Amino acid sequence: MKVDVADRECQGIEDGWVVDRSAGGLGLHLEAPLPRGAVLKLRPRETPGLDLWILMVVMNCRAEDDYWVVGCQFVEPPPEGVLRLFG
Repeated sequence: MKVDVADRECQGIEDGWVVDRSAGGLGLHLEAPLPRGAVLKLRPRETPGLDLWILMVVMNCRAEDDYWVVGCQFVEPPPEGVLRLFG
């Protein structure tokens, strides 16, 4: 599932892909590394008309092939219906 990834102020929106989902967080593929502790906002790309941003904290980041695998934890776990929007 494709997502928009931005910093806390929604600056520098980039593409990301959700590759893992749990009640506690998301696993992402990104084009650039992010430091542990960075705070991000994510929104699902496939929800036209819905401007829903979720606050996340980067827990880990590692290189894999030509992308970065980034593990993020929800600052506040979203309701199940919102979680399903992320794949």
